[in-house]
Amino acid sequence: MTLALLSGLGACGSDDSGTADSGTSARNQGGSSRADASGSSNSGITARSGGNGNGEPSPVPEVLIGEWCGGSNHTPEGHWTYSFSRSGKFMARNPIGGVRSGFFGTSGNTMAVKFEGQSDSVMSKWRVENSSVGEILFINEFSYVRGSCES
Repeated sequence: MTLALLSGLGACGSDDSGTADSGTSARNQGGSSRADASGSSNSGITARSGGNGNGEPSPVPEVLIGEWCGGSNHTPEGHWTYSFSRSGKFMARNPIGGVRSGFFGTSGNTMAVKFEGQSDSVMSKWRVENSSVGEILFINEFSYVRGSCES
C-alpha cells in the first residue's frame, strides 16, 4: 500500500504531467525520484519532524502546509487528501483506503515520507505552481489542489 499511496504521494488528482496553464510560474521545480530497491536513500533527508539527516533543523516549506486533494484519476480508491503540518507530520486520507500517517521532510525539490510502522522512507519529487485556479502541488507529476477531497 505504501508504493500505491506514494504513487499516491503522487496519486491524488490529475496525472497530467504538463503545466497548469501558459501563465503558471513554478515555485519549486521537480522531476521523479524514488528510493532504491532497499528503500534507502543517500539524500540526507530525514522524514521526521525537526531533522534533515545532518542534525540541523529541516524547515518545512510554507507552501506545502495545509491540505491538498488529488492524485490519479485511474485508481479504484479515487483521490486522496494529503495534510502537511509545520511540525513535519503527514497524513493521507481516503474513504476507501483509510488513513495513513507519518512524517515528511524536504531538501530542495525532494520529499521523503516515512509512514508510521514502515522502516523505509518513500522519496518523491515535488513542486508548486501558481495557476489561474490557484496553487497546484505536483508530486511525481500527479496534481493536487488546495483543500480536502471530502469537502
